[in-house]
Amino acid sequence: MAKRDNFTPTTKKIMAERVAWRCSFPNCGKITIGPRMGENENDKSLNLGEAAHIVAAAEDGPRYDSNTTPEYRKSIDNGIWMCRAHARFIDTDYKEFSVETLRLWKLEAEEKAYRALSLQDNYQFSSKSTLIALGFEAVFEGTWEAVDKNEWTFKVKQFIEGNSSKLKDYADNYGSIDCNQKFISVVSQGDARVIQEPISIQYLDDGSELISVRIAPKVIASLPENSGMDFMLGEDGDIVLEGGDIKMVTGVDKAIQSISTAASMQYGEWFADRTAGSFIAQYYNKYKSNVALLNQLIKLEFIRLSLVPRTTSEGKLVKPPLNFIKEVKTANLKAIALKNSSTVVTLSLVLGNGDEWNGDQTVYIGT
Repeated sequence: MAKRDNFTPTTKKIMAERVAWRCSFPNCGKITIGPRMGENENDKSLNLGEAAHIVAAAEDGPRYDSNTTPEYRKSIDNGIWMCRAHARFIDTDYKEFSVETLRLWKLEAEEKAYRALSLQDNYQFSSKSTLIALGFEAVFEGTWEAVDKNEWTFKVKQFIEGNSSKLKDYADNYGSIDCNQKFISVVSQGDARVIQEPISIQYLDDGSELISVRIAPKVIASLPENSGMDFMLGEDGDIVLEGGDIKMVTGVDKAIQSISTAASMQYGEWFADRTAGSFIAQYYNKYKSNVALLNQLIKLEFIRLSLVPRTTSEGKLVKPPLNFIKEVKTANLKAIALKNSSTVVTLSLVLGNGDEWNGDQTVYIGT
């Protein structure tokens, strides 16, 4: 068994105190400490909470990151306090929730505990929101509010694309909207899911919206080594010749090459199938003055291209074009200026075989 970088008792105690000994899982909030009851127990307490690791404590654990140190893995920064049921779920969850999402949950729980103290020192909390897309026309900043098996609930903070009316139309007309728009993509998760039924919207007293989405199971990523064969393309997008012959790429190399191809095709431009393509060029032209936001939008698109199947113009259900990607961890522009009508995106990915891939991909934007 791999060596575990466990939390010390002191670290666990402080972690629990920082969330008022309540579970940090969204919409759980169970009190995890209380009195022991019974004969001769009046001077004792009962702790039913546990400290879960955000980055795994050992190499064989979920969300393990070899780039972190043992000191970090057993530090309070890498822990999240939960009730036993949720802590054990998180410590054995290899596929559901990402490191970034768990960090957001931790911050949210600490802020709730702090505000419950009624302190009025105007402390400025860091943002706990993430970018979320509902179909193609609604993109908003939101916070995780609840997770219940196959249902995710978010509070809308502000719209980036679309507005409250678009959101209401999406819910009211769910049965008639394009089937390719029935998905949700979440930046903090590096994940996207097909939506199974109409979303529900709850309007809060402060005027904000709470949306609940029932999701399908995550699409299983394929093995990149089984990606087949294709022509090798150069940086300019042209076929590479070697000794007068067309050079070929296979397996993982072919899979990685397809990232640039899928991201560079603008949505709807291919005459043979108007349902193919990405919105990266559109986002670039609209948001290039806000690089931080643009990077998040680009990540959303790579998530969709990896995990959302689509129905073609001919009515055929096909796998996502980048189906060999299991998780999109980061996607950042190397520079905002275009070169040869293209930009370069630095990606950090988890592939379908579990390997991590880090590198640059050219994305054609156009003029």
